[in-house]
Amino acid sequence: MSGLPKNARNAFLGTFIYGGCVIGLVFVFFLLHYFGNQLPQERGFKAVSEAFERHNMVAHDYPFHVYGTRSVRSLIGQDQFTDCEILAAVLAPSSTLIEDSIILKKINLRYKKGMCRKLDGVISGNEYEIVEKRARYWWGSKALVSLALLVGIDIFQINNGIKVLTYLSYLCLCLAAFWHSVRLFVLLCPYIIFGFLFSGILYYGGFSYSLPYLFSMMALTFLIILVKMSIQTRILRMFFFVAGIIFSYL
Repeated sequence: MSGLPKNARNAFLGTFIYGGCVIGLVFVFFLLHYFGNQLPQERGFKAVSEAFERHNMVAHDYPFHVYGTRSVRSLIGQDQFTDCEILAAVLAPSSTLIEDSIILKKINLRYKKGMCRKLDGVISGNEYEIVEKRARYWWGSKALVSLALLVGIDIFQINNGIKVLTYLSYLCLCLAAFWHSVRLFVLLCPYIIFGFLFSGILYYGGFSYSLPYLFSMMALTFLIILVKMSIQTRILRMFFFVAGIIFSYL
């Protein structure tokens, strides 16, 4: 290594560090799926069944016409499709660890239209089939929801807990921006105000919508803190690299 030119050494070191990050993140994702797959299927069915019984979920992908936006029930959100898609994957029985971590599966009813209608039909006792879940970009959400159900957090708490944390992340962003400089705080004020009031978190509602949003706000806050601390450019590049991988995983 000492005999190599400086550029070659830097390229080798960068490849080693970035490669190590990728391997480490893949290992963390694998562990999340491993522990998420420990959720007993009957507990998952019970959690989803209770959510339907308590009207924290409804058998409509887009419940706008069911409750409207002024009802207390609009806390469900107007877009349940992805939530139901993720829960259908949560309820699929686990087989081998490697297979479940690489090929995501979900429960399905061929004769019903609408993901939430299918999920409600399965909970009601209809026979279902197991199919491959083609959307890879919900893997992380599936693992995190499985872990939350495993430790006893119900679907209503998952959904609205993420909303509360997302709104709190706006406060953290304000504090970080003000700590950096008054000028940055003033520049970000329109974004913060507009996002807080019109982000659609309450309107769309689902955890599948709010979770990536929450991570984005946390990442932006952390980035401002890194810049304020005058962190070196290569660490900032690493930050964007890692944040991008995690965001795509969710």
